[in-house]
Amino acid sequence: MNRRERYHRFIENQSPDDIPLWGDWVDPYKAWIEQGMPPAPDEYLAEGLRGVLKYKLDYFGFEGVFSAFWGTDNLPVSVGMCPGFEYEVLEKDDDHIVYRNGDGMIVKEMTHKSGSFVTQQYLDHALHGSADWPEFRDKHLDIYHPSRYPADAEWARIVEACKNRDFIVTVDAGSFYGNLKSKEIW
Repeated sequence: MNRRERYHRFIENQSPDDIPLWGDWVDPYKAWIEQGMPPAPDEYLAEGLRGVLKYKLDYFGFEGVFSAFWGTDNLPVSVGMCPGFEYEVLEKDDDHIVYRNGDGMIVKEMTHKSGSFVTQQYLDHALHGSADWPEFRDKHLDIYHPSRYPADAEWARIVEACKNRDFIVTVDAGSFYGNLKSKEIW
């Protein structure tokens, strides 16, 4: 059974010959340690979060991670705003930065980070009501915008390579808690 067949059996609630690790979003690693799993050896820890993920895969014998966020082959398709808003710093001091992101949101982000997570506060959004929708849609959600897909020759190469693949291909659609266009991959 190849990776693609295994994934389809897994996602359709059938029994594959091996079980993938399904998107380790909430990080059960700490709970597994408390329940008796040996902590990752130093050679894994030296690689940071990627090393810890590799350790979990190796420890449990998982083939890989199936997720639209990491661990699989993602198609280089932008599902976000095309064209996006220009990034613009509006305020900055020792404790935080306030900026307009590519989605048009005004974001306050703390500069003192704890681990891989960033504390953000959304101060304003690009849409303020239904009256804003037509102009917003027409300006920023152009399905034919050149930045949405790779150049024609590269896209043709990708499509051809995917025709007889034995692996999973995903499109990164953002996060569980954000919207389709909010992307943050660590």
